[in-house]
Amino acid sequence: MVGGSDVPTLVDGKSIKDESKLNILLPLELLECNKLDNSYVELKYKVIK
Repeated sequence: MVGGSDVPTLVDGKSIKDESKLNILLPLELLECNKLDNSYVELKYKVIK
């Protein structure tokens, strides 16, 4: 998940504005996906280091 304070996502913080900063991102492994009411989903991830 990539986001920042000026990107419309659930992730807050400083936005990556330079391609050279992409190396700070870590891959995620999807562990679980649950269907909730009102078209919502719950996603559970593990950070792969």
